[in-house]
Amino acid sequence: PPAPVAAPPSTAAAPPAPPAKPELVESRIQLRSKTPAYVTLGLATAGAVAGTVFGIQALGSKSDYDAAPSRDGLDKVERQALLADMSFAVALTFGITGAVLLFGDDEAGKPTASASKTNVARPTLAPFVSPTARGAAASFRF
Repeated sequence: PPAPVAAPPSTAAAPPAPPAKPELVESRIQLRSKTPAYVTLGLATAGAVAGTVFGIQALGSKSDYDAAPSRDGLDKVERQALLADMSFAVALTFGITGAVLLFGDDEAGKPTASASKTNVARPTLAPFVSPTARGAAASFRF
């Protein structure tokens, strides 16, 4: 019997694999929590309310002082006016901070990978000597 002939090797490429199902790719944009911004703006609101309350009390005490001047009355007016001013300063500070947290860009302040390697925070010490003085100056940049 004749020997069986082997089939010539196939030169055709294997059929391509079926395309993979599209998978959900995690987005590089991560949503950040706005809770710190809301808390900070809440503190600003509380400061504004406290400033208003102390301001109204200061105006009432001022009317009482004008009717019957006394050292205690003047102290009361000044104390309440100071509390109102400080409360409004707190409201302004927290209000600006809350707005920055709420509307600020996260990426603006982050250094790039190459910048973080080259800009390393280091203290600098520079001695100085003159005919009348000696000393050193120190600085820290970041």
